[in-house]
Amino acid sequence: ARKGERIRQVAAIPFRLSEHGNVEVMLVTSISTMRFIVPKGWPMKGKSGRKAATIEAQEEAGVLGKTLKQPAGTYSYW
Repeated sequence: ARKGERIRQVAAIPFRLSEHGNVEVMLVTSISTMRFIVPKGWPMKGKSGRKAATIEAQEEAGVLGKTLKQPAGTYSYW
């Protein structure tokens, strides 16, 4: 990527609602660095962003679930 160029990735922040209706966010750590990560990856040809994010969550965190119908947001990092 060239300097200043935006690169698109897809990600999933695993969460669930507790029996009391509270949001519980799953913390995921990297095996190699033991740092907290957001399961993310590159868009996949022939798959929607939602589907690609679902696959990344399963591959990187072993999480099975549903994605929101609309993205929760976007963020930039460098």
